[in-house]
Amino acid sequence: MGCGFVGWGTWLRLCMLMAHCMSVCHAFLPNFWSQVLTLSWNSYTHQYMTEQALLNVTMETLRMMPEQDFGSLQQADLGRGFWLAVSDVVRANADMDFGSSTREDPAYHFDSELVEEATQVVRGFWKQTILMAQEEHQEARRSLGRLLHTLQDFYSHSNWVEMGHRFEYLHVLHPREPAVPLASEDTPTCISCHRFSCYNNLLDKLVEGSPEPLLTTGYVNKYPAKPTGKCSHGGVLDSSRHQGAEGGINKDSTSPLFSPHHYLHKEAAELAATATLSVLRDLRDEVGHKSFLRLFSVQEAPPLVIVMDTTGSMFEEITAARLRVLSIIQARAKSHTPSLSGSFLLVPFHDPGVGPVQKTDDPEEFQQFLEDLIALGGGDEPEMCLSAIQLALIHSPPQSEIFVFTDASPKDIHLYDTVKALILEKQSKVTFLLTEDLDNEVRGRKILKRKRRQTLSPDRFTVYSTLSPDRFTLYSTLSADRFAVYSTLSPDRFTVYSTLSPDRFAVYSTLSPNRFTLYSTLSPDRFAVYSTLSPDRFAVYSTLSPDRFAVYSTLSPDRFALYSTLSPDRFTPYSSLASVSGGMTIFTTNKDIHKASAVVEDSTTSRKVTLFHVESEADSAFTFTVDRAVRTAMLQVSGNITQCVIISPTGAHQALLSTAGPLAELEQSEGLYRIFLLPPLQPGQWRLTVATQGPVTFSVLGESMLEFLYHFALEVNDTHPGLRRMQGSPVAGVPAFLVVAVIGMSRSDDVTFSHVTLLGTNGQSLQQVLLNSSSSIWSGEELVGRVDSVPRIPFSVRLSGKDGKGNDLERVSTETVQPTHVQILVRSAPPLWAGHRTAVFFEVFNHGPARHFTVTAEDDRHYLSETKSYRHDKQISDPAVVFAAGYL
Repeated sequence: MGCGFVGWGTWLRLCMLMAHCMSVCHAFLPNFWSQVLTLSWNSYTHQYMTEQALLNVTMETLRMMPEQDFGSLQQADLGRGFWLAVSDVVRANADMDFGSSTREDPAYHFDSELVEEATQVVRGFWKQTILMAQEEHQEARRSLGRLLHTLQDFYSHSNWVEMGHRFEYLHVLHPREPAVPLASEDTPTCISCHRFSCYNNLLDKLVEGSPEPLLTTGYVNKYPAKPTGKCSHGGVLDSSRHQGAEGGINKDSTSPLFSPHHYLHKEAAELAATATLSVLRDLRDEVGHKSFLRLFSVQEAPPLVIVMDTTGSMFEEITAARLRVLSIIQARAKSHTPSLSGSFLLVPFHDPGVGPVQKTDDPEEFQQFLEDLIALGGGDEPEMCLSAIQLALIHSPPQSEIFVFTDASPKDIHLYDTVKALILEKQSKVTFLLTEDLDNEVRGRKILKRKRRQTLSPDRFTVYSTLSPDRFTLYSTLSADRFAVYSTLSPDRFTVYSTLSPDRFAVYSTLSPNRFTLYSTLSPDRFAVYSTLSPDRFAVYSTLSPDRFAVYSTLSPDRFALYSTLSPDRFTPYSSLASVSGGMTIFTTNKDIHKASAVVEDSTTSRKVTLFHVESEADSAFTFTVDRAVRTAMLQVSGNITQCVIISPTGAHQALLSTAGPLAELEQSEGLYRIFLLPPLQPGQWRLTVATQGPVTFSVLGESMLEFLYHFALEVNDTHPGLRRMQGSPVAGVPAFLVVAVIGMSRSDDVTFSHVTLLGTNGQSLQQVLLNSSSSIWSGEELVGRVDSVPRIPFSVRLSGKDGKGNDLERVSTETVQPTHVQILVRSAPPLWAGHRTAVFFEVFNHGPARHFTVTAEDDRHYLSETKSYRHDKQISDPAVVFAAGYL
């Protein structure tokens, strides 16, 4: 494992950390970076044990389902969704050591002899996981990660291994299994140890007691207070190790500096790994094999999320969406690659209605959702589009692609910042398909202009006063013989009626003669109420002013002019959101909407990777790399281009707009150009030169299993050394670590990745970040690089490397990273228990200039009952922090 970028500053901080003993590392190490900080290269971490167990049980489950044809899948075939799901579990596991509400609480770590309390924590997380496993997949994975952390800590922090056990303690998760007696509060458990390595410091009754040893765990720091004679957690970061009995018993690492029982680390880690496997198998048995695979998105097709305007003008768009979804479903059904169907989500909207959110895993049910849509009403702008996008973001999985069909601007523009924040948080991509008549040109490109309402002329009824008084003369000239045809009809035409049976009405003679008796019993006074009505009841109408309609004569004939002059920039919020998310804004027409909707099918295919993505507002030339791992490649260009030439790695040229050629095939619709590179696909560097009218967006998509995930992280040197994943966007102008996970790569692939380039929105290079590998599995390797200073402008990430023959490899993450000067960090997010009130504390950090802030909060489940926040006149300046709390 390379760590050349770990400089003297890191080692100096490590030495200071150990010297001051400010806090304690009281768990298996959180992740790979912890091994660097603790100098224990061969220690097992929470991350490694969790990843390995998830991978092993998943592959085991696939082999148990021969009817699904999953048995041939390899680790590299599990798909992007699987590794995102693994990331959820691993992150939740690590956050138990980093989160302010859990890192110091011994009940979450089996510390300070709180064995019964920690056991209840594990069982509570298990119940939450089972409850949410069918629907709330992400929350179920997070609950599972927390459960596994606490369970894994049991074997490192207790004396279970020292008792000689090499099997799991089943009672932790299964109440019916026998329990081991606990050491009471006044029972001494350890003798003092004054060395880093503590051998035989547990009292005999804790190791070989009769009839069985007592169970204990080590105390940590100052809370709760350590009674005399009790064991400490131990290590240089535990201040309680100086109190009698000195020393400690933790087995978190192989380093004697941090783990007095380091020599038993491997045994404790193996038991923790075995217990992790057991939990995952129990979960599979509880929810079923298929639901287990769906929980972890194993070989699951990408989500298909559609936000649809259902006003009366949207008939063609709804039809196009129906046909496109049918095509996608049929293509997936014909695919020879075994996979789960993926999730489908539809959010209809108009004005003022939004929703309901319709979500399913059944393709046929989703088709029915679309069939049930009716284009009705509307007729004016704007509509509640952003509200619908917000719902789609909330209810769709992370990193989904959302497609919005509309022809109206947003009425709910106040939600723009909220929607933008959700896009960045969930790293989802939003593409807009906007349809209208193209009848105006502004700034060199066609702009949409709605015509639903026009200026009505005050003389529009004049035509009636000019009608000729002779307009009915026609009727006086009609022929008197015009009915003569009827005199020629046959006199026998009714003969058929003489053959009808004379008894055909006999049924009526059997009707009861009393059948009308009811009416004779009606009261003769039943209408009396009408005689009491006042004769003056209509008098009010005689008092109405003869001038009551005069107001209409004063209305301006220009009062509807607004509707014919809608701003050509009214769709700017859509374009901005598409740009932030890495999506597209496609201005098309009702005539071309079906062809333009092909972008939905292009973007939701399995094994789709991005090779290049850039936005431009001028004539440009771009290069992109196609490597040997890419099977097919295509370009998507949204906007209006007047010239387009593609150049192959061998130098061959083709003008795409004018001639056919051997390099590529063009499919053009209004607002969208789809360019398919023809086989055999040439690996190497391709070049595209274009002349444009107005802004355009370019994306190069390839079919490949090789891709990457990434996140920004901060080095944590307090309670638990390691890299903690950042909440939200990175802070502009400050250092950060970039962690990259390469997926879809088998261990036999001879591929190396050397660096990441941070790219501006126009494709310019802002900063190059060198990468060194770590020890995480991730279907290949996890890479780490240090960003010296996070750029102050939006950027995307491009991963670069080489294959075994020295050819270039590149993958691009299309979403735009938006650096921030303001951070909102949750200080505590305790579990929610039904019927109980809890508080969520958070901090607001301002890393920029002093400014005024208003802090508000809301939640999508409407649990929030009270928020205490600073008023808008509160000025926050660095390093000042706002503390606030919301109550649930």
